[in-house]
Formats: sequence, C-alpha cells, structure tokens
Amino acid sequence: MLKNLSFPHLRPIARFLFTGILTVYALSVAGQKGFPYKDPALPVEERVEDLLGRMTPEEKFWQLFMIPGDLSDGKERYKNGIFGFQVAAKGKQAEAAGQLLEYGPSGSAREAADLINEIQRYFVEETRLGIPIIPFDEALHGLV
Repeated sequence: MLKNLSFPHLRPIARFLFTGILTVYALSVAGQKGFPYKDPALPVEERVEDLLGRMTPEEKFWQLFMIPGDLSDGKERYKNGIFGFQVAAKGKQAEAAGQLLEYGPSGSAREAADLINEIQRYFVEETRLGIPIIPFDEALHGLV
C-alpha cells in the first residue's frame, strides 16, 4: 500500500529547500576566513609569524603568565588570554602577584577534567584569537 505512495506536488518545494540549504551552507563556509595560524598544513614558522602579527601587546604580555585560579573570578579578566592556569589552587588575593596559595579539595578526576575542559572551551571559543591554555599543577619535583 505504501509502495505506491508519492508526493509529486512536493518535489519542487523539496528541490527549492535543498538548493536553499546548500546555498546558505556554501556562503557560510566561504565567509569564514581561515587564519593561517590555525592551519596545521602550514609550516610552524609561518603560523607563529601570523599569530604574533595579529596579537595585541596585551595578548602577548598575558601569554607570559601561568597563574593560580580559574574562571570563577570573572571571564572578563582573561579576555586577552593567559598562558596557563594552576586550576587546583587560588591566590589569596585577586592580583596575579598574590602567590600565597590556597589549595581546596580537587574533587574527582572527572570533575577536574570537566573544569579544565570548561576553561579551555572559553579560551578557544570566546577569546579573540582562540589560543588554548596550558593547565598545570605542582608535583613533588616540578610541574605536571
């Protein structure tokens, strides 16, 4: 019974919708400029040169710092990026120079991974250049 069921009057509408969807997709892909620093096929030197040329002095400055903390202090503070976060610790003061640290319970490994992923997602998706951070913590003999 269903084998003979057809909708010939819907074919022009379906064709129009399909063409429209393809057109919108093609325009959105064409409108996205691929930045050379994000292209893994290019040589590293070329990618670094492109990225450094795009960075503001503030963004370059903050790429020199690894500090304790996370995004709970407010994302706006980190809009220029940062090199790394010591996620399991926080400074006693709001300034990065307040290096007297407070260590809190770190929770499970899953919770730590989820927090780091949330932080990473912010830096990659919401900052201007999308530069990822390096999460770190102190170990007995160095950093991990």
